[in-house]
Amino acid sequence: MCTASCDLTCKEGNERADYLARTIASYNTTITYDVLPVSRGKQLLEEYYTKIWDATYVNSAKASDTKSLIPSIFHRVALPLWPNHFLTQLLTNHGCFSSYLNKMKKVPTPHCTCPEESKQTARHLMLECSLLYKERPTVLRNLPLPLIMKYHITTVEVSRFFKAIFNTLQDQS
Repeated sequence: MCTASCDLTCKEGNERADYLARTIASYNTTITYDVLPVSRGKQLLEEYYTKIWDATYVNSAKASDTKSLIPSIFHRVALPLWPNHFLTQLLTNHGCFSSYLNKMKKVPTPHCTCPEESKQTARHLMLECSLLYKERPTVLRNLPLPLIMKYHITTVEVSRFFKAIFNTLQDQS
């Protein structure tokens, strides 16, 4: 049973607890999120998810033809590309290329008819095929692929060349 001194101690303890609760309640405890600007938060999220996207892309066993032209998502994001129908087919190797059509069981061989007898991929036609040497724009003959992708892939001259390739391939099929 509680004695008078115990009652006094309990009362003082309750009063002290009430005092501390009122004191804490009077503080401004609103959480503010203005330490980090929203724009920086968005930037950090974009960087985080771009890293995840890049890791998925780079580590995937798929898209090897695309990876030969665009090795990473960071590389792609840095390119000034606004893909059109022809450029998308070229970058993905999903067009009337023998290598692709052979995978789809539409043609018997994946090889080009050129003397090199390489697989007829978009990259081969764009940079290597001797049958297209005269028509190939100078930038595609003389510059390294990273510079072509960065500065020339969407120029009028290169776009016309790609369109001519696709028209020729469609006429052949």
